[in-house]
Amino acid sequence: SGAVDSFNRPDAFALGTADSGQSWETYAGVLGINGGRAALPYGFTLMSIDAGASSLDVAVTVAQPANEFWLVLRLQDGANYWRFGRWGGQPYVLQQIHNNTVGFPAVETEGTVLPAAGDHLGCQIRTALIECRVNEVLVARTTSTAGNSATRAALSGYQADTGRFDDLAALPPTQPDLTVSLTGPEHLYFGAEGTWQAVVRNLRNNSQRSQLRTAVQKVLKALEANDA
Repeated sequence: SGAVDSFNRPDAFALGTADSGQSWETYAGVLGINGGRAALPYGFTLMSIDAGASSLDVAVTVAQPANEFWLVLRLQDGANYWRFGRWGGQPYVLQQIHNNTVGFPAVETEGTVLPAAGDHLGCQIRTALIECRVNEVLVARTTSTAGNSATRAALSGYQADTGRFDDLAALPPTQPDLTVSLTGPEHLYFGAEGTWQAVVRNLRNNSQRSQLRTAVQKVLKALEANDA
């Protein structure tokens, strides 16, 4: 499973077929190919691709920003999805679209970043987590489970004929975000003292607070078991 598209093919009025073999599905408007990039038209556009998994690491490069453009996540249909991008020329934001209306789930804003050409957008999607970054800097996160069975990612925009995307990837995670190891004596005599060392390794170059909390809990349980 997974979907990848470099858009490195001749100019066309539609995206056609991705490098990974899936066909792009149109919900509104049509993105085309221009100069080896996905090109947004002027009107509202929403096109998706099926990555075949609901837990995904989704990324795309903003070759050229526009007034409103989006990397779309957890797309259930043309009226229900999440989106990370900008509208009204504002900084990046994470939004839920529910029945074609902006929803109001709990979203934590971690930073304010204005779009610029060359931005790398990356969103980590899990059962109860969406975290979105710009150039590896965390911008927004939510623990909402809305739409968490959806397997489609998409590109979208409105009045964005200058907008260009490049190098889309929507791939299942291939390894855990964190590993935990605990080293120390396996057994101790009653009354003896022992020392254990817990090591939590982040396998990605970003902060994963929810996974870190889980890792710490595992360490504490291990320590309690040894203490007993």
